[in-house]
Amino acid sequence: MESEFKVKVEAVALPRYQTISGWDYAAVNADGKRGAPKPTRRLVPAGSVYFLNLENANVEKFIEEVWLKAVSDDEQSRKDGFGIALLGAWDGTVKEMEVK
Repeated sequence: MESEFKVKVEAVALPRYQTISGWDYAAVNADGKRGAPKPTRRLVPAGSVYFLNLENANVEKFIEEVWLKAVSDDEQSRKDGFGIALLGAWDGTVKEMEVK
């Protein structure tokens, strides 16, 4: 996904990567038969958090462009729904959390 925004990753909070694979029913294997395993991929798990700094950016335009869109590197991954982005805001100050 091409972007006009200058984005700097300040920090990340994520668990260990997940490995996935699958089966490609359309592929033809070495024996001439249909079906072959897809290559394995490492994914950032759902719920991972990236803290971004949008340098001199129109935040509203950034949110409109990215909110609930797939921001994966390649087209097929975006079509498969990988990399869906949900956005939040943080002013950079640590606050006490009240737990009841």
